[in-house]
Amino acid sequence: MVPHRGLTNYLNWCTQNYYKGNGGQGSLVLSSISFDLTITGMLSPLCIGETVVLFPEGLDLEELGRWVRKRKYSVIKLTPAHLELLSHQVSEEDAAFCTDTFVVGGEPLLAKHVDFWVKHAPNTVIINEYGPTEAVVGCTNYIVKPGENYSKSIPIGKPIFNTEMYVLDTSLQPVPIGVHGELYIGGVGLAKGYYKRPELTAERFINSPFDSNEEQKLYKTGDIVRYLPNGNLEYIDRIDQQVKLRGFRIELGEIETILNQYSKIREGIVLVREDIPGDKRLVGYIIGDDLTADEVEKLSNYMSEQLPDYMVPSAFVLLEKIPLTINGKVDKEALPAPDMSLIKRTEYIEPKTDIEKKLVEIWEELLSYSGISVYDNFFGIGGHSLLAVQLMSKIKKTFNVKIPLTVIFQSGTIAALAKQIDRNKIYKVNNSIVPLQPKGNKRPIFFVHPIGGHIISYFELAKYLGVKRPFYAFQSLGLESEETILTNIKEMANFYIKEMQNVQAEGPYIIGGWSFGGVVAFEMARQLVEKGIKVEAIILLDTWAPDIYNDSSEWDDLAVFMNDLMKQYNLEVSEELILGYKNLSMQDERIRYVISYLKNHSKFKQDIQVEDLEKMIQVFQTNLNAYRSYQPEKLDQDILLFTANHSHKENNHAEDDTLFWGKYVQKELKVIELNATHYSMMQSAHAEDIAYHIDIFLEEISKKLYNSSSNLN
Repeated sequence: MVPHRGLTNYLNWCTQNYYKGNGGQGSLVLSSISFDLTITGMLSPLCIGETVVLFPEGLDLEELGRWVRKRKYSVIKLTPAHLELLSHQVSEEDAAFCTDTFVVGGEPLLAKHVDFWVKHAPNTVIINEYGPTEAVVGCTNYIVKPGENYSKSIPIGKPIFNTEMYVLDTSLQPVPIGVHGELYIGGVGLAKGYYKRPELTAERFINSPFDSNEEQKLYKTGDIVRYLPNGNLEYIDRIDQQVKLRGFRIELGEIETILNQYSKIREGIVLVREDIPGDKRLVGYIIGDDLTADEVEKLSNYMSEQLPDYMVPSAFVLLEKIPLTINGKVDKEALPAPDMSLIKRTEYIEPKTDIEKKLVEIWEELLSYSGISVYDNFFGIGGHSLLAVQLMSKIKKTFNVKIPLTVIFQSGTIAALAKQIDRNKIYKVNNSIVPLQPKGNKRPIFFVHPIGGHIISYFELAKYLGVKRPFYAFQSLGLESEETILTNIKEMANFYIKEMQNVQAEGPYIIGGWSFGGVVAFEMARQLVEKGIKVEAIILLDTWAPDIYNDSSEWDDLAVFMNDLMKQYNLEVSEELILGYKNLSMQDERIRYVISYLKNHSKFKQDIQVEDLEKMIQVFQTNLNAYRSYQPEKLDQDILLFTANHSHKENNHAEDDTLFWGKYVQKELKVIELNATHYSMMQSAHAEDIAYHIDIFLEEISKKLYNSSSNLN
């Protein structure tokens, strides 16, 4: 909850300090409007009568350079990663004509991010801005000085006006210059607290020890900083154990718990190290018995079985003892860099067996990508559902082994697939359930595939929901040649319930789905309740009730499929594609035309065949017809509904915030609107937000169930 005066204070600072009048005009906005970083470029130019240019949503960031070269801006607000990306897209000659000022925020700014600009655009001002979400955008800033040697991260500078910054120890006493402490923020830009979270507000917004007025608060940032002799602040690290590594939020304590459970380990700690600027990695420091290289490799494999790959240390260092400070705490600065580590899980692990070597060749052919490690995930390095179909076909042709798509989704690395092929397993073809994230002891979540039948759209969501709760997804039958396609919603729901009960024998169940998948999940819940089986929660992701699509006589199913396919891969449905499509009358001709069009785009250079799409089209059409003919019945259950507001603005039925589920839900229907499209909501940034709200919703439901059972007792 941020007060207006805080926003006004920040905008006054921006207009007086960021606009240099060196020939630029207006600002270019790159980030989502829902991101507080956007306020700088969105509102500050309007305050002084300058223009705002919005970088088109969905446009590849590789186009950023072209947009910057169109004109010279007054201000461009962006992240360090964007600044570095732009340096590779702009020529040395054009660098000085992009903008008067770069304002950089969101992540620590390093020398490597600014080197190009300092050298080739010395008159362009680069400002490093720092500010947590709990204050208005920026609280401090620092102007990068050409010729200055920045050995670590670039300082975050000094506070803007009407803002107070304190570096305090655990007793809330100021620390000397150069000594690390926690940063506390005060002033008019401070938020009032967290909306409807009084306990967290009281914990993080404390009474200022430097002011007798209890209304004056300081925000406890959790950031470790220090004052430099020149009065600038330098960001050091996070004070708590939660870190962000390659886009994942990680609890180091959770990793240490698993590490210390290994039988040969006496003591172990895990740190994030950045010995090379910009290259963060997890390192495990261990004391144990008989820790040979082979034993440490077993330890690494053990942790891989217990944790996602991104939470497994990339290196282990054997110590005789853990260094401690005089206060008895771990002296992290005394821990050695992992130069002499017993094992390193590097980014590249070469294939060892003949099967692995052949699989690498297949992957490199499909992905147009070399240097593939046996631990790379197929879907993490550019694989998608179309390529998964081709991978399945090539495995069968090369090894004479039938590997269903569900297994490819489960065993997404070369190492895992090689083991499956080596065992020469015969798989039953009607098993649709895939454990996207099988770890955790909380109640599992089960999600139904969207209309296309594949489940790749749930990868990001499963990742952000973490390892404390398993996440399973149902892939549509019919994507394998031997499978019988289920033709109606009730039949699908019945089949998926049986599959689900093979994993979780008894309720309560948590079920959901994106788009079409939400409709099937709704029917699953109805059937379960009808049988007297408890359903804990239903989660719908931009799912429209089928009522509005009763009149489907003018629909061209193939056209709908192609539109869905293009949008899932962020490709533009151009006038050229539409015109060429309409000029053809036969389905196979239209499919060949679309394939030809796809091959002209970088994501689809592979040898796509008509048969690769025909099964997908058949599944899509069957699911589409099932959706049209389904009539929901009323359900007495709590439902969490996420809606994508950008898609609804383009929809004639946008006036119903519940997407027409309101008349069917007899309990709470909680609606959360996302600033996204129907397709972008499943991508990383929005998936993280969805996961956050799902966690909160399930926690609230769990409390309700507990309280109701307590009352019965």
